[in-house]
Amino acid sequence: MATARALKLRPNLKVIRGDMEKYKTVSKQIHAIFSRYTELIEPLSLDEAYLNVTTYQLFKGEATLIAKDIRKAIKLELNLTASAGIPPIKFVAKVAFSINKPNGICVVIPDNIEGFVDDLEL
Repeated sequence: MATARALKLRPNLKVIRGDMEKYKTVSKQIHAIFSRYTELIEPLSLDEAYLNVTTYQLFKGEATLIAKDIRKAIKLELNLTASAGIPPIKFVAKVAFSINKPNGICVVIPDNIEGFVDDLEL
């Protein structure tokens, strides 16, 4: 939400200035954790990325277990929470990632993509 809109909705809101250099540093640390699991990383922003873990051998390639391990590493090493969307296609990943924020996982199996999309509120 834009700050101007937030202030309009909540005039007493206390706005704290961000620290972009710190965000960049932490982003690099998070991406370093991602790179332990795959080289196929498509960054979206400082704190979001698509990871293709289909060739990862640990956890027998089980994406949900991989996501849990990534989230655990981020928590242990950076003391941050992380959310994950685990579907078979990128479009659904972006939506699924947002479903259980903060600090959640949303798994969408291939047979349920249509139902998942149909159930989204517009």
